Amino acid sequence: KFETKLYDYWHAYLQDHKYPVNGKTYEKDYVNNDNGKLIAVGNRNDDDIREGSWTYFYASGKIAAETNYNADGKLKGQNTWYAEEGYIKESGFYADGKIEGEGYMTRKNGCAQYGGNFVNNKLDGAINVYYENGLLKAIKNFKQNDLDGLFQEYYYNGKLASSVNIVD
Repeated sequence: KFETKLYDYWHAYLQDHKYPVNGKTYEKDYVNNDNGKLIAVGNRNDDDIREGSWTYFYASGKIAAETNYNADGKLKGQNTWYAEEGYIKESGFYADGKIEGEGYMTRKNGCAQYGGNFVNNKLDGAINVYYENGLLKAIKNFKQNDLDGLFQEYYYNGKLASSVNIVD
């Protein structure tokens, strides 16, 4: 059909050329949805696997995520996901597809939910947990995803409510 050939032509044309988005011009692989809206931009390697920096977009054009991939298509380095309202929903450092180092998540209202350190995709070290309003609720210490060490809970006013040392 003519429409299919025309679509294929324009789709290929858009995939291989510069593309302006929010005042910035990208020269990468472009992924459009069925309506022609740009939903992602990044690089693919010779095996057609995502590699390097990728930016994902909401239908509104706002950035949904900024990610980085290794040659195997697994997350690496700093990766950040955004709510459509613009606040950071989740952020973390990755190695070979696993969270490695500092990571945190926020609630739907944009306030912090938790944050801390991860080793090989497991909680390791002090993890801060927050109330819905973003105030500190607890500090929990973990070792390989298990509670281990000081566990402190706090009242809304920030004063210490309880403290216990958990030993495995």
